[in-house]
Order: sequence, then C-alpha cells, then structure tokens
Amino acid sequence: MLKKLMFAIFYFLLLSACSNNESIINKAIQDLDYKIYLPEYLPPDLYLDKSTLTDQALALSYMNSDRTISIEIRQDGGMIWSYPYTHTILEYIKTGENPFGRIPNRSPLQIGDYIGVFETITDADTDTYMYKFLPVSIIYEIEFLRDLPPYYEITSFNLDEDEFIKVIESLK
Repeated sequence: MLKKLMFAIFYFLLLSACSNNESIINKAIQDLDYKIYLPEYLPPDLYLDKSTLTDQALALSYMNSDRTISIEIRQDGGMIWSYPYTHTILEYIKTGENPFGRIPNRSPLQIGDYIGVFETITDADTDTYMYKFLPVSIIYEIEFLRDLPPYYEITSFNLDEDEFIKVIESLK
C-alpha cells in the first residue's frame, strides 16, 4: 500500500513539473522577442527537468533518471557576452580560417542549420561539449543589425558527442 502511495505522489509531482515546464516554455515563446529553439530529439531516458524564464532569457535543463547525463540549453536576448562569439563566427565565415588558431579544444563548426563555436572539455570525471551558436539564416543580417543577436548555448555533460550533435541538429 505504501509503495502505491509513494508511486502516486511521485507521478503527481512529475506531472506537475512537466505542466509547469510547458507553461514556462509557452510563456517564453510568447513574451521573448527572439526565436526560441527546442530539441525535437532527445536521447533515451532524458527528460525536461527544469525550465527558468527571466526578463530576456530561457534556460532548459534535461536530465536522465539517475542524474548522470544532462543537457543545458540557454537562450538570452540581452546578453552582451554574445558579441565575441558573433564576431568570431563572422570572422570564420569571411576568411574560412579557424580564429582560435592552435587552441585544440575549440573550433568554429556548422551543425545543421546552425554555425557556432564548438568546445570540448574533458577531465577525469566528465566529458563536456559546449556549442555557442547562431542560426545560419541570420548570419548575413548581423552586420546590418544595430542590436546584438540573441545568445544561444547548448552544453552536455557525460553525453556521447554524436548524440549531442543529433540534439543540436534537431533544434527547431
């Protein structure tokens, strides 16, 4: 009996969290003045654990059930830090040369409909991949924009690189 009660409570909390996350995402799509990207593909066992909306930003956190694998997606319309990455991406498009030179863990990379900076951070405990990107569709408009473009970043922890790239390619 206690087991059934615990399962019912867990199921209720899970449904409440899903509903709250969904309403936060819908509010972001309505309120933010830039395109919000959501993954259409997630590796098995990953689910949306948490979503956070602030004035200009949406953060999404996906986890597996034992919390050893995660994906974080950050989208921010008012982040001044997007400028260096935007500049780097534009430089790469114009010259075709890697603006990072001999930095072995960072390089410009086009993945599907996006172009950005791909970074690998590997240590004894965690394999981390980070991709700071822009949609290819707005790249050529950037030079004519007065405002900075939105900042998009996706990071994975302990997820296979091929799976991470599949998630990026599925962003719509």
